[in-house]
Amino acid sequence: MTLKSTAWILILPLAAGLLSCKSDEGRRREHQNQIKQNIAQEDEDLQAKEGYEEGNHARLLQEQDKLDAVEQKRTGNVYAHSCRKVTAASWQLDAVAIDKSGCSPEQLRQEEEAQKRQMFDQAFKDAEK
Repeated sequence: MTLKSTAWILILPLAAGLLSCKSDEGRRREHQNQIKQNIAQEDEDLQAKEGYEEGNHARLLQEQDKLDAVEQKRTGNVYAHSCRKVTAASWQLDAVAIDKSGCSPEQLRQEEEAQKRQMFDQAFKDAEK
């Protein structure tokens, strides 16, 4: 091998290494971009969580209103409230959890029967249309 070819063999890897090295400025910019992306992702996650919680709270209130409306219609008292309480709701899963521990057996039976009767009456009205 000649001195010229040996020099190229040594210089090429060195040149390739130098070209692939990032400057401090390049690393700093890349780091700042990564930080911006992380912050944006955290903001998105927070907004999604807040939206999820708001949706669940709205569903909880809606379901409690339905239970109260059954009791109001059953008793004829617009200020009546159901003894059943919605404790958790998920609008995404279309599910609710109802606490019946505040109800006496007789009151629970009356409310549930009224709910079934009112649902049947509504379905009958809808079928007549």
